[in-house]
Amino acid sequence: MYYLSLARVKDSGIGGSFSFRRVERDVLLMPGYLGMKDYQSFLGSLEFGRRRKSNFFNYFWVALTGEVVQDTAAQTKQQRFALQTMIKLWKRSTFSFSIGAGEEANQLRKGSDLYWDEKVFPYRSFILDYRMNRIWFIKNIRFRSELRRRGIYRRDFGEVVDGKEKRFICAMTFKPWSFMDYSLSMNFIEQREYQRDSLLWKGVTLQSDLFLQMSRAFYLNLYYNAETRLKQYNLGVLFCYDFGSGSLVQFGLKSSKELFSDEYEAGFTVFLKISYLLRI
Repeated sequence: MYYLSLARVKDSGIGGSFSFRRVERDVLLMPGYLGMKDYQSFLGSLEFGRRRKSNFFNYFWVALTGEVVQDTAAQTKQQRFALQTMIKLWKRSTFSFSIGAGEEANQLRKGSDLYWDEKVFPYRSFILDYRMNRIWFIKNIRFRSELRRRGIYRRDFGEVVDGKEKRFICAMTFKPWSFMDYSLSMNFIEQREYQRDSLLWKGVTLQSDLFLQMSRAFYLNLYYNAETRLKQYNLGVLFCYDFGSGSLVQFGLKSSKELFSDEYEAGFTVFLKISYLLRI
């Protein structure tokens, strides 16, 4: 694996970046996994930003980006280009917009191996994003909408079809009091075949997290993650007492239901963890 990155970052003025990444066909990782192999990618961008001292209009940024992906034999597999712009208003609101085009082939899975598919599909993207920070008890809020035409995998990742994808993301973090943080996010995804309009995937993922700092040393964390397509979830609560200097006592409860090899596995976990920092 090889990676090179160069960048000139300017808050106001002209900037740019370039990166190169290469992963060999016979790469072998001991931990973790790779989503792709047998490829080399070239990614470049040209950017321009301008900041203004105004109560309404604070910052403007625009960038032109391009990416070319080849296999390790230098045969082009993907080409994508995008125009992106971002505007910051009132020092708290940020609007961003992106439109992209190109074409792409995809890698398929056969057993534990990955290989390039011969089919090439058109790529189109349209993205809108809005963010706002620190409004009353709302710490931050985000809305994001994405429309794409691209190659879409079927469930076994052994076939790709020409498809279209809709995605909507909503995320909020509330801080009504100094000792409390509550975050909630929703991610809606719908994928369909482009020609026949048949449904390939439709579902919603939910994430919820509550953090309470009960005292200087004691806090509580409650979380819930779920998705509607396969009916999976994780629910848990964590109690922690911090003695200081890296010494902790943690007690947790967790309930989950997950899909493995077409069968659901449900479980319940109770754990106690004691950590002590030993200085020598």
